Amino acid sequence: ILSSYTNNQLVPRVKFSPILTGGFNSEISDMILQSDGKIVVVGYFSQFNTVTTNYIIRLNSDGTRDTSFNIGSGFNNYPYGIVQQTDGKFVIIGTFTSYNGVSANNIIRLNLDGSVDASFSGGSGFNDIATEIAIQSDNKVIITGNFTSYNGSSINRIIRLNSDGTRDTSFNPGSGFINNYVINGLGVLSNGQIIVAGSFDRYNGALCPMMIKINSNGTRDTSFQYTGTTSSKNITAIHITLDLINGSDKITIA
Repeated sequence: ILSSYTNNQLVPRVKFSPILTGGFNSEISDMILQSDGKIVVVGYFSQFNTVTTNYIIRLNSDGTRDTSFNIGSGFNNYPYGIVQQTDGKFVIIGTFTSYNGVSANNIIRLNLDGSVDASFSGGSGFNDIATEIAIQSDNKVIITGNFTSYNGSSINRIIRLNSDGTRDTSFNPGSGFINNYVINGLGVLSNGQIIVAGSFDRYNGALCPMMIKINSNGTRDTSFQYTGTTSSKNITAIHITLDLINGSDKITIA
């Protein structure tokens, strides 16, 4: 289990009890550290300590399974990203089409106990996989992936949703990202602007190799000039360190 950031402070690695002997039978893709120390984990695994838990689980702070988090049959395919809203609910994206028998095309919101939140208005969801998700201070979420539509509306590989799952039409990316270039990095700056990174070379028709800063309304911030080229190159990850006092956020690139 990696160190995590909470309120922009590094939280030391959790020291688990020896009961964590079998662990996961496959990879972890993302996790959320709750304020009570519990950890919600999603990924490619189907078991934890030999107990079936299809692609999602919540662990107690000591590493034991939290049996109060009831996922039923879980996901039918892989979740890639998870965020937690201020009311405790989890928005999860990926390449799944159902959760515990409920239809959900690559996006779903769960209640704190693991049940499906039926009030989340995702409708028919995404028509292709969603790979990256980030949450704003107002509980709106930005999502990127290979999709070209959300709940019947055309949208090219980036979208912002209101906290209830409806599309935020005030965020207009135009033609967005084209082709199946990979987006590996997504984050929100303290001023509300959005950083996206990957192997793409254009956004809404404008040249922007591998990394772009997007204004809160979906337009490109032309003052941000990243001069790399996309010839067989790719940014695989970013981490944003927020400076809420001075506003001088830092972006770490890998």
